[in-house]
Amino acid sequence: MHLKPEVLDRLLLSKSFLDRIRFQPIAEHDGHTLAVNIIAAHDSAEFAIAAIADQLGCSPPNAAKTYLMDYFDPIEKATNKLPHGKDYIRQLNTVRSSLKHQGLRPNAKQWAYVAEKVFETAENWCSDYLQVSFADLDESELSRNADVKQLFKEAQDSCAATQYREALEKLGIALAIVLHDNVALHSVTAGEPRSEDAIRLSGFAVHANDFLALQEFLPHVPRFGQKAGTPVWKQSVFGHPGNWRPDTVEFCLRTFIDVAIKIQDAAWRPKAIERMFLYDQQLEALKDGVEIWKDEPKSSVGGVRPIMIPGFGEQERKVVATLRQGARLKGVISMAKPDSPFFGHFGRGSVSTGEILEIWNTDGYYGMVLGSDVRVTCVPIEHDTIREFYPDLPVLDWDPE
Repeated sequence: MHLKPEVLDRLLLSKSFLDRIRFQPIAEHDGHTLAVNIIAAHDSAEFAIAAIADQLGCSPPNAAKTYLMDYFDPIEKATNKLPHGKDYIRQLNTVRSSLKHQGLRPNAKQWAYVAEKVFETAENWCSDYLQVSFADLDESELSRNADVKQLFKEAQDSCAATQYREALEKLGIALAIVLHDNVALHSVTAGEPRSEDAIRLSGFAVHANDFLALQEFLPHVPRFGQKAGTPVWKQSVFGHPGNWRPDTVEFCLRTFIDVAIKIQDAAWRPKAIERMFLYDQQLEALKDGVEIWKDEPKSSVGGVRPIMIPGFGEQERKVVATLRQGARLKGVISMAKPDSPFFGHFGRGSVSTGEILEIWNTDGYYGMVLGSDVRVTCVPIEHDTIREFYPDLPVLDWDPE
């Protein structure tokens, strides 16, 4: 039977609650743990039977005031089949009510295995009414991407076959698909553990530490280039057999599906963009004869140029370009610093006016220029994508900050 998403979600919640407390031995004197298990098992049973009634279309009419035992009669009338374990669930309901409202502790011997018993009961309900196995319900069914579900299944199969590296590779590819499908997470890359990404995903209820650990165990799956979509291991860091173990893969399987389900509906949020992705820096000569230069040691020994130390030894100016008025160059422009490889004797002492700017130009010019001889602006990058998504960007006067 094809389950409605909200039905599957409640059944998975029920299963999740029970999985946390099943097969956990309880000492007779540990009344606190027993009380917690009683409440969790009761809520799990209610989640499960309410989900089944919803799927069958026989939920009690007054849902706002419906309790656990109210679901049995409608289900029996709709199917002509009495739900399994009704008497046991009635006893559980009574014990839970006495505990909650009167503070009466349950009998430890009688209720020590309440989680296992409720799990067995829910298994019978799912088999009888939904033709599915409660034990086999998988959160991956909540994923709406068929490729992600298939890759997750293959990762589970690889883990079962002790092919742990292959399992992690399948998860890496699946995570890359999940991230690619959501425009809000395009900057997050599978297999790249970054704290800022974990913080962003925590806004979608993803556990930040678990996500970082998952990213460390997974191979890097590039988004672009020749290896886009292909798992790439870096042996010197985490890509080695010491991390390909059954416990780590089981952790990654659990964490991956939790992350995948939580972020598949992540809403787009605007993201601040650095200037470098939208603007080029542009230098414009304000007069003829503007020189771009660099300072180099004047002499060499044995044909080998000595290491240049700013302000040390005899140096000479080498002009790498001369600009006419109105000439423009695009490049990376910044205030020259004393430790710059171009900032020698001429940069520090021979120019008495104006600031010294340093420019790296894609056409091969690199060196220094007198700031008073040029005007520096930031101009929109000439690219179709920039024009389409960021039309009418103004030219900015450069702020050297």
